[in-house]
Amino acid sequence: MSSRNILEIQENKLKEILENNKNSLYGKKYNFNEIKTIEDFQREVPLTTYEDYLPYIEKIKNGEEHILTYEKVKMFELTSGSTSASKLIPYTDSLKKEFQTGIKVWLYSLYKKYPSLKFGKSYWSITPKIDFQHKEKSVIPIGFEEDSEYFGNFEKHLVDSIFVNPKDIKNEKDMDRFYFKTLSALMAEENIRLFLFGVLVYYFY
Repeated sequence: MSSRNILEIQENKLKEILENNKNSLYGKKYNFNEIKTIEDFQREVPLTTYEDYLPYIEKIKNGEEHILTYEKVKMFELTSGSTSASKLIPYTDSLKKEFQTGIKVWLYSLYKKYPSLKFGKSYWSITPKIDFQHKEKSVIPIGFEEDSEYFGNFEKHLVDSIFVNPKDIKNEKDMDRFYFKTLSALMAEENIRLFLFGVLVYYFY
């Protein structure tokens, strides 16, 4: 089982990421092509904060390719900004696939442990755009149109049927209307079983 050889799996995943991105601007700067072990990676690649990536983010926003990843950036997603200013996270097809894989396993485990969740609706806290696209002047799209786009096509249809969020809520630019629409939707739903706020999850069963 994967849980019995975590170190090996993580090291193989690291090597895969380095190989796929060795010809990116970031990969060339930190010699991804010469990194063979975890120790090599620790030695070559420094610890960083989001601010260290801002020059690269700007290049991606301007349409430059092969910057942080060799794979094409399809869009930016906004972090929630719950503890600091919102940040732009570059999304590629591979990253989206990784998220979908992780979320599916988590949801399966969650609904298996709390089976009564399937008899009600769910609310997932989201980040409104607040005209962010205009302020950023990015040629790369910012934000999923709907949070259910984190899932695959089949799962998206299932998730859409259990989400409480109004369909157009993420595009709401006025915070008062954003909160009013959200509150109205929550009050109108009589059977909410799951609230998700970032890393905080609340169950009702």
